[in-house]
Amino acid sequence: METGISDERIKLLEKSGMVSPKLMEREALPSVLKKFIETIKVKEGKGEKGRPGFLYRLAQEEKPTIGYGHQVVEGDREVFDKLFGNTIDFDALMSSKKALTDEQMNVLVKRDAKWKLEKTKEKFPKFNTYSERLKNTLVDSMYRGGLAGSPKTRRLINQGKFAEASKEFLDNNEYRQSKYGFGAKKDLPGIATRMEEHALIMLQENTKKTNSNKSPNIK
Repeated sequence: METGISDERIKLLEKSGMVSPKLMEREALPSVLKKFIETIKVKEGKGEKGRPGFLYRLAQEEKPTIGYGHQVVEGDREVFDKLFGNTIDFDALMSSKKALTDEQMNVLVKRDAKWKLEKTKEKFPKFNTYSERLKNTLVDSMYRGGLAGSPKTRRLINQGKFAEASKEFLDNNEYRQSKYGFGAKKDLPGIATRMEEHALIMLQENTKKTNSNKSPNIK
């Protein structure tokens, strides 16, 4: 027997604009999605220190974020209307006059995580065969844009060349700027740390693959 609200019901509620945080909270989520959401909450935080839920801009040239790292893009007004109906003032959020509540941030991060999981599976046809750690890493990196902007790394992963993918992933200007403190990311060392974590997990996936392909000794 299925638990939680069905996907069909959620879609109907989204279309009606009547989805409430409590309803979304009851939805059954895949384990990889639950783990990813936990990761995002810890790594992204709730925005600027001391101002949880308010619009936050890391750098002038970047799109602002709100909640748990949700990047504000064109079309978000419609997304927020579907998620929250008339319970929020989108313009007030975008002008930093109002903040998202904890419940609203939870609804938004679940929506973003589900969407990114679907997109990640599209980019990695063998996704379901990977370790749980690599699955989480791929979705995490697609969420923040690292893998989304690295077609060569994606291609190497899809070819099962995880060691090469790990190296290629860090051959990246955003990583270098964060790591060595220059350019647009000079004050954001956490970006380099996060990318190194992802690269390490890719490398570990290569080790697992190599060990599994070794023929057992026959005596």
